[in-house]
Amino acid sequence: MADVSKINLYGTSYNIKDTSARSSASTAYSNATQAKTDATDAKAAASTANETANAAKTAAANAESAANTAKTAADNAAKAANSAKTSADSASKTANDAASAASAAQTKANEASQTATWIAGESVVVSYDTTNESINFAQGITLPE
Repeated sequence: MADVSKINLYGTSYNIKDTSARSSASTAYSNATQAKTDATDAKAAASTANETANAAKTAAANAESAANTAKTAADNAAKAANSAKTSADSASKTANDAASAASAAQTKANEASQTATWIAGESVVVSYDTTNESINFAQGITLPE
C-alpha cells in the first residue's frame, strides 16, 4: 500500500492511489492553502479600506459642517454689511439735512447782521418835552402815534 496516500482537506480525508493524482492533490492543497492566506490578506485589506472609507466619510461630513458654518458666517457678515450701509446712508442724509439747516441759519444770521448794521447806522435824535412830559424822536425811528 505504499502507493496510497491519505490527505485531509479541511476535515475530509481522501485516499489517493495514483501518483500523479497525489501530486495534483498536493498541489491543489498547497494552492488552497495559499488561496486561504490570500483571502485572509484580502479580508484584512478590505477591513483597512473600510476603515479608510469611514475616516474619509467622517472627514467629508466635518468639511460639510465647516462649509455650512462658513456660509452662515458669510451670510451674517453680508447682513451686517447691509445694516452698516443703511446706517451710513441714514447718517449721510442726516448730515446733508444738518448742512442745509446750517446754511439756512447762516443766511438768516447774515440778514440779521445786515439789519443790525443798518439799525446801528441810523442816528436817532431824541428830545424830552418838559411841558408835555413826552419824548420826541426828531430823526430816525418813527413810532406810531
